[in-house]
Amino acid sequence: QLMQNSIEEGYDIFISHVAEGRKMTKTQVDTVGQGRVWSGENAKEIGLVDDFGGLKDAIALAAEIEGLEEYRIVDLPALPDPFQELFKVGTDNIRARFLKNELGEKYRYYEYFKKMSGMKGVYARMPYDISIN
Repeated sequence: QLMQNSIEEGYDIFISHVAEGRKMTKTQVDTVGQGRVWSGENAKEIGLVDDFGGLKDAIALAAEIEGLEEYRIVDLPALPDPFQELFKVGTDNIRARFLKNELGEKYRYYEYFKKMSGMKGVYARMPYDISIN
């Protein structure tokens, strides 16, 4: 029941954001969406998206809407120093080898929990992992 409540709460938050962004009621969004994943073309046909494009297109459109003739894009955080990255990779490899030796077969569980701990918000997870060699 706790899981179901969490999913329903996440869905309600999602359709609230969509409704606000699309200037629709939550009921309209729920009727159209019904929790499904739509292709881009179909989403455009039913009014869930206006246009197609990437981040740069969205930034250009936002600048146009705001009447900005000039703007600049700054990537944050700043790119790390290549030498520091090289040193970090070496250190990470040493740490990973040490942990693999210490944990043995259980190392995969460490990797799994490390990956999961970086995730935020509500997400779906399959009860198994697929590994292709």
